[in-house]
Amino acid sequence: MALPDHEERQLGVIWRATVHAGLVTRWQVIEDTPALRALLLLTDV
Repeated sequence: MALPDHEERQLGVIWRATVHAGLVTRWQVIEDTPALRALLLLTDV
């Protein structure tokens, strides 16, 4: 089920892609939490 755009923009998610030989081989949309940010070595901007 698709969310209305205004609701989707309020979600806290991380978009993560894996690229191999110039092609996206994996695409993930995962919950944005402090624990996952630390695991993925992401910092707040």
